[in-house]
Amino acid sequence: MRTKQDAPLHTDPDAQGAFIGLSLTTRKGDLFRSVMEGVIFSFRDVAEIFSSLGMSFSHVATSGGGAQSGLWRQIHADIFNKRVITVSGSRGGAAYGAAIVAGVGLKVWSDFKEAAGVLRVETETEPDPGTCALYDRFYALYRGFYPLLRESFKGLGDAP
Repeated sequence: MRTKQDAPLHTDPDAQGAFIGLSLTTRKGDLFRSVMEGVIFSFRDVAEIFSSLGMSFSHVATSGGGAQSGLWRQIHADIFNKRVITVSGSRGGAAYGAAIVAGVGLKVWSDFKEAAGVLRVETETEPDPGTCALYDRFYALYRGFYPLLRESFKGLGDAP
């Protein structure tokens, strides 16, 4: 049986964010971007789990408010090294997706493939190979920091 101590990165309730590598030249924009990168690295963690189970994907679809940001889409493309698309209805985000699921359940469409036919691609963002290579290096560092910080996260759990 797994214990909380040996829980993987993906399910550790004590895991927290951390800024690593700050210097006197770090600017506010660097911090904002690093938060975005950290969120997308965690998405990549989930994708790595799916890949380990033999599932693959050819592109990343993003939706909601963040999807309106070209920077957000480009960071996704570069961290995943895959094309990123937004589709019609993406501003509705999860609610739009839930409506499609309900439509399939109510037999408005026979299956999800048919339901996807109502969507049209609004934006496509291609990865930049040079930036992808850089993010691969940073992702390896990101993954390496968790085991080093895991015990510290437990101590921070009670912080106000």
